[in-house]
Amino acid sequence: MKLEAIINENYENLNENDLYILRFILKHKVECLDMSITQLARKCNVSTASILRMTQKLGLSGYSEFKFALKNDISADFISKRNDVMNCNYMDLFEKSIKDTIKHFQNTNTDEIFHHLWSAKQVYIYGTGWAQKLAGEQLMRTFFSCNRPMILIQHFTEFKMMLPNYTENDLIIIISLSGNIEHIIDCLRILKMNKVPTLSITDFKNNQLASLATYNLYYQAIYFNDLKIGNNPIIINSMGTLQVLCELIYIGYLEKYGTHIN
Repeated sequence: MKLEAIINENYENLNENDLYILRFILKHKVECLDMSITQLARKCNVSTASILRMTQKLGLSGYSEFKFALKNDISADFISKRNDVMNCNYMDLFEKSIKDTIKHFQNTNTDEIFHHLWSAKQVYIYGTGWAQKLAGEQLMRTFFSCNRPMILIQHFTEFKMMLPNYTENDLIIIISLSGNIEHIIDCLRILKMNKVPTLSITDFKNNQLASLATYNLYYQAIYFNDLKIGNNPIIINSMGTLQVLCELIYIGYLEKYGTHIN
């Protein structure tokens, strides 16, 4: 049984503190799988006893059985996604990924994101890879046309050197695929400590970058692992949906603030 179904079955037994813990776990499934009960308690700012009681309210014997249920839940999600890929050709995958990206964007409350884009003194963009940098360039060009200049940071060294200069009045946009690049994570912790607003743009999955950023937007990357060049198998990560998401951000911003632009 999926973890969400177990929670639904025992919902009346749960208090607000239990729901707070479970919301954190559901948002960070993969990260929580490797946590001890002490580490999870520290992340949620609760006692280990609170977590143990929560697992027992779900009808489980304790934290070990809860982690087993969580592991099965993650495995089921992976198998479902893998079967989707195996049963689709690449055109179907593109269509599904675009629809998933649009659906998630529609279900995200973007008001505060657009407000920060509108009001920020400076907007900085950093992409962790080649495709991400292209997406950053796309954002910079499109927003320049509506008098919202952005500064594209080309190299990590430059991004790190600028850390003391970012302020609470700025907005930092970080575009990544995995969202789990350790040196970027260290910088995000500093930005969070200094209360600098950040927007992460990553693939659909739990990741450290999204958990630390002030705001999150997601795109659905596509993975092709059955292609060949000659006799050599290749793996391709297609991030065409990242370009779609950039367009959605731009159009959504114009819908919100277009009439205020001089």
